[in-house]
Amino acid sequence: MINEWMAANTTLADPSNGSLSPHFDDWFELYNPGTNDVDLAGYYLTDDLAVSNKWVIPNGKTITAGGYLLVWADEEASANNYNADLHANFKLN
Repeated sequence: MINEWMAANTTLADPSNGSLSPHFDDWFELYNPGTNDVDLAGYYLTDDLAVSNKWVIPNGKTITAGGYLLVWADEEASANNYNADLHANFKLN
């Protein structure tokens, strides 16, 4: 479930953007309220209901039971190849 989101972010800097200056990207947080881990491989996220399969969560991403996962909505999905954080291919604002 989506637990929290920030569009037009001006307060939480993305530490994984590789820049020395603050970079304030949109983000949202997923929460697993269950008692079992959830493998997110193959699930889709989107900012457009007309395109429900806009971005597929990469293999190997799991939310532990009672855990959270932060997703940067920064149009930098290619960053998923070298970074532990998730980056979606769309923005929220």
